[in-house]
Amino acid sequence: MRAVLAFPPGASPTYVPIGIASLAAYLREAAPGCELALLDLNLEAWSALADARLLAFVRGRAGDFFDEAVYRDARGLWREAAGRLERIGADARRFLEEDEASVELAALLEAQSERVLACDPELCGLSLVFPEQILPGLALARTLARRRPGIRIVLGGASLSALAVEELLAALPELDAVLVGEGEPGAGGLFAGAPLASIPGLVHRDGAGLRRNRAAGAASLAALPAPDFSGLPLASYWSPEPVLPALYSRGCRWRRCRFCVHNASFDRYRHKRAAAFADELAALAARHGVRHVYLADQYLGAASLAAIAGALEERRAGLSLHAMARPTAHHDRARLEAYRRGGFRWLSFGVESGSQRLLELCEKGTRVEAIPPLLRATSAAGLSSLLMMIFGLPTSRDEDLAATLRFLEEVHPHVDAITASSFVLFAGSAFAARASELGLRDLAPRVLFRGANGAAVHSTRLDYREAGSDGSARPPRGALEVAAWEQRLRWLGGLPFLNELPAEHYLLYASRR
Repeated sequence: MRAVLAFPPGASPTYVPIGIASLAAYLREAAPGCELALLDLNLEAWSALADARLLAFVRGRAGDFFDEAVYRDARGLWREAAGRLERIGADARRFLEEDEASVELAALLEAQSERVLACDPELCGLSLVFPEQILPGLALARTLARRRPGIRIVLGGASLSALAVEELLAALPELDAVLVGEGEPGAGGLFAGAPLASIPGLVHRDGAGLRRNRAAGAASLAALPAPDFSGLPLASYWSPEPVLPALYSRGCRWRRCRFCVHNASFDRYRHKRAAAFADELAALAARHGVRHVYLADQYLGAASLAAIAGALEERRAGLSLHAMARPTAHHDRARLEAYRRGGFRWLSFGVESGSQRLLELCEKGTRVEAIPPLLRATSAAGLSSLLMMIFGLPTSRDEDLAATLRFLEEVHPHVDAITASSFVLFAGSAFAARASELGLRDLAPRVLFRGANGAAVHSTRLDYREAGSDGSARPPRGALEVAAWEQRLRWLGGLPFLNELPAEHYLLYASRR
């Protein structure tokens, strides 16, 4: 079997795809007869669209990367490249619906299909991790099928858990199958050439129509090899030195937040042993010359963070790390200082709201009054903090917004970044199940695109309206709440420089402070 694992455009050019690196390591054991090539088409697209001056800067070959003024100047060129890629993504929808490609999209599809077909693959797996990759990835699938009849094209990745995949296969006949959920068990059979009907988690066509195979059970993380990044061009990513992702766990230990559907991509929660994970990170550093690693877990609890930090401190690993965490009192001063000694430099906290009523509605399991002391202690321990906020949560009222703004004013001096997102409702979430009692009306799945046969492909994201105080239906208030926060933020003097950076660059900067 000659095969390609490709990562289509739509992600950040700083992001090194851990998904295809993990599958590559697994397939070298599970399908040793497969001739496998990894292609980061996302990175190639960004680099083709970027000004040469920008590429030299982000790769550390020109200018002082750690001069904030110089970096801000380079962001102008970055925004130009981002705008071009965003337009290409929009053009991809028209290509899928009307079979018409803009000049820029046609050129990109030509170049990327050439890269894939140069490997002479029998099978091409497209990894779609982020929603922004879906339309460009589907446009590439159509182009590959037309240029190489008979090639088998299979989609996988976390973003597919937010799509009606049977609709996708019906609307796009160029696709052969979609692999849902965690990829290793199905990929092992797929890339070894097993019959489609035997591959766990595969949605595919057979003589009777579409068939969804039963998923395999969750693989033990101890039984899976560490990601193998050797097939990716690490020196070409948009960072002056490699910044790689790693995973200690899969799934979410908490699993109660009523707005969340992230666990649709995973089986049950499980994690590695801290000592084994520290060894994995040390080997990663030695093999690739890596000093900076961000943990892509949904979040790590205080006990896990402390265990990992302790194991890394014992090994004198010399790494700088980032992780996401829940803002609870379990992160006491002693633990925060232990995180720092072990190499952690930045923690992102899922705060969501400064209204205790809304946190309880979401079942976050956190207390507003415990968060400001935590953030002050985090800063005192020498760790950078980023807060992730959600505005316009169901039933949010003016008094909830006021509580959130007061909270953010209080913690603003102690944090380095705050993300402000509008609430998004997904089918399958606990909030969607309780929509009527929460005053959410007129729910309708969002149309991603319509195939050439007119068949709609829906996302699991739901459009909706809210019940106003007078009983009338109104648009969701998330955008209005974000605007109120942005206005208040200007009065506070804005956010520090780190708020502007992609995750990899944030970690590089935080590690030098």
